[in-house]
Amino acid sequence: MTMLTDQMISTVIREVDTTKFNSEAHGPGQLVSYNLKHKSASIREGSFFDRFKFKKNEAFYFLKSNSKAVIIENITFTWKEGTNNIALDFLATFQFKIDTKNLDEYKSLVESLHNPQGVGIALYEIIDGCVDQVLSDIYRRSQTHGEDLLSIFYKAGVLHHDSIELNNAVSQAVQSKLGITNFNIGLHLIDLPPQYLEIKCETPLDIRDVENRTYKVKTKADIEISNYQLYKIQRFDSNKDINKAIEASIKQDIDRAVRKHVFNFGYFDLIESFYTSTVSNASQAISKLIEADIKTMVANKGYSIKLFHTLCDIPPLVLIDQGMRFTMSQESHQFKTKDSNLPIGLNLTLSLHLSSFKKVKSLIKPEHDTDRIRSDIMSQIAMACNDVLTSASIYEFDLVFDESLRQPLIDSLHTNLTDKYGFSVEIITMQPILSENKERLDALINESRPFALEISAQADSGDRDIVNYEGAFIVTGMDQQGYHRFVSKDYGFCKSSSKRSDIAYKKLASAIKNGTGQSFDINSESFEQEWKRHCIDIELQNIASGIQTNAEEYFSKESEVAAKTRHSKASEQLRDITEGIGLTFTRAEFGLEIEVTQFKRLDTDTEKENASVRDLKRENRRIYLENDAKELKDKLESDAAYRNQALDLKSKALNQAYAEDDLSREDIEREIRHNDSNDRDALFEELEQERNKSIALTNSEETSLLDDNRYTAHLDHKKDYRNHASLSNDQEIKTRSLDSPKAFTKADTTEDTES
Repeated sequence: MTMLTDQMISTVIREVDTTKFNSEAHGPGQLVSYNLKHKSASIREGSFFDRFKFKKNEAFYFLKSNSKAVIIENITFTWKEGTNNIALDFLATFQFKIDTKNLDEYKSLVESLHNPQGVGIALYEIIDGCVDQVLSDIYRRSQTHGEDLLSIFYKAGVLHHDSIELNNAVSQAVQSKLGITNFNIGLHLIDLPPQYLEIKCETPLDIRDVENRTYKVKTKADIEISNYQLYKIQRFDSNKDINKAIEASIKQDIDRAVRKHVFNFGYFDLIESFYTSTVSNASQAISKLIEADIKTMVANKGYSIKLFHTLCDIPPLVLIDQGMRFTMSQESHQFKTKDSNLPIGLNLTLSLHLSSFKKVKSLIKPEHDTDRIRSDIMSQIAMACNDVLTSASIYEFDLVFDESLRQPLIDSLHTNLTDKYGFSVEIITMQPILSENKERLDALINESRPFALEISAQADSGDRDIVNYEGAFIVTGMDQQGYHRFVSKDYGFCKSSSKRSDIAYKKLASAIKNGTGQSFDINSESFEQEWKRHCIDIELQNIASGIQTNAEEYFSKESEVAAKTRHSKASEQLRDITEGIGLTFTRAEFGLEIEVTQFKRLDTDTEKENASVRDLKRENRRIYLENDAKELKDKLESDAAYRNQALDLKSKALNQAYAEDDLSREDIEREIRHNDSNDRDALFEELEQERNKSIALTNSEETSLLDDNRYTAHLDHKKDYRNHASLSNDQEIKTRSLDSPKAFTKADTTEDTES
């Protein structure tokens, strides 16, 4: 143990003999006297003789003025907790200085460090006392909270073996004892053990009845320091890598424990005795006996086991302890359905665990290595899948796998693996590897494609207009009985198609290049995608052509199609019929379901012609009514002005008669009211007559306007519209269309007139 001496701190404080004191030799500083009787210090000032006059009851100290702190290193301290025999050794480094502007610090330091044995011993005892007090407080607190005292040295963010909490607390305590503000200490714990260690060990294992093969017992232990004093008793060489030293020691313990408990076992005896799940008394399982021994050995070194695991690499034991994961793919296993020679596959991943070894003995032999055992188990998995898939249809596999095959496959796996061999089965993934025809179906579904119908008047000997419809359809799915019809349609989508000839490829590549300027390598993935889009387009176009042909053939046998489908309700019925015809066709030819999503009837030639005539007639009527309304307005305004002037003259005449006393005031007012009322009524009556004349004139002149060459020139044929329009007493306009009679209603006439 390195103690603190007077010489170490002489650059800060030293006791001096005043009879031999030389101020020049000591340099700048302050002389302080300590009164032994009163135990107090004072600054010595005055004449040279007074300052150094010897007094029997005084001791003198010289405190040097330093601009930098003095650093003292490698001083050892030991803390002990008596009741539990806990001891910690520290190597300390500290620094301190005196504030030269504060004379009280000079006096406080002298009063604190005066000691007959020397100031070095005094300072060491003060620091040692502070370390003891602080660590005792931390220990009591850790015991209260159930913590380990050493935990303060393992906290993240600090240097290994150091505690910020401890250093700060001791520094403050020493500052208080010395009465100075500049003191800092760093306490470095000597021989701090690693808090956690992960130990991995492999022990060779020879089994009595298995020749020419050595197995391994793999052990893993996570340990944590629990008893520092037991750790110190082991006296690991601190000059070497302490972690490696501890690890090597515990590996020796593990190796001894394993050899002790697995010695002279046979293959099946070892398997049935190794884990708790295979023995009647769990504590007697080999893995538990090994763990118990290692716990005791590790505890003697001051550590406890937090996690322990031991595994023998015998395949059945791996199945019991960790399980095995098996993965199936189309590359490793291919199947066929009952009605198709197309190869199909499963993406299947499952995990198997073994809880009992009794049933699996017929499958696993001592001479089998891990690869052989995995291969045998994989064969059982494939057999379970094959039993189900060979009884299924390709439709079930490609289109309704989840509904039809998933649960039967799960049941078959449990039957073959659980009931027969005792495996517990966890299915992680199970997905069908769909055929190219499923990919083709997915590409067709919901792809909208237009079609057009041209319904001839075949039933009417061609004496009626052709009716045109525009529509679109989508493929909605597969007919339940139509999968084979669907597969039979070969447009080159599947890679096995005979249509995938070099000639077809080159033609498509050339067409793409000419259309887009983009060149394709016929072996590239991008060309494969373009080729498949090309095949889908051809198939959809063939479906559209089939719907069109069958629908046109059906409707051509109907008479008066144009007249029957003029209204929207009739078009909806025609759409439903067309969809039914399309469904019948696509089910029979393609095995597909379709839906007509858009359907619109176009105007016939006659309907377009009638619309032109109707529009021209309404335009003529509008022009005439605008002119007539203007003339009527001008006439009414003129008549109203005349009436007002006449009334004004008559009023003046009556007023003059009153002035000449020909009439009384009452008579004049009565006459004015009477005449005014009569004139107003007469005026209103005349205006009403003019309005009626205007309306009659409008309707009568409409025909003459239509006969005018300016409007008839717009018609494709010339007819006498006077025979088609006349004015009735109730002002209804009746006309005839080119094909069938149709009346403009009174509401139509009123609407046109108002507009």
